[in-house]
Amino acid sequence: MSTCINVGISAPSYDNQTVTIVLNVAESVVGMVVDAVQDVVALKAEDIKPAPDFGNAVASQHIVGIATLSQADAARMLILMDIEQFMTSAEIGVISQSSKIIAE
Repeated sequence: MSTCINVGISAPSYDNQTVTIVLNVAESVVGMVVDAVQDVVALKAEDIKPAPDFGNAVASQHIVGIATLSQADAARMLILMDIEQFMTSAEIGVISQSSKIIAE
């Protein structure tokens, strides 16, 4: 799966710089191609705050929360997405079906 395809950007190109993240989706482990990964961080539940109301300015149905990550003298805001909400029902259906076939 590719995030370029999900958000309607041009077709992805795959090379030695391609980044794949591993996710648990629909009770299956899947890989998703993303543009880049800057950091992998562990967050505690108390670090995650509810997403603010963006109004109509941002499509926020995929955003489940925000967190602030402090490093040295700088802080970054992390936007946390529900990957299952981000994916289409058809994509999740394909994952579920593939899992059933593999299990048999």
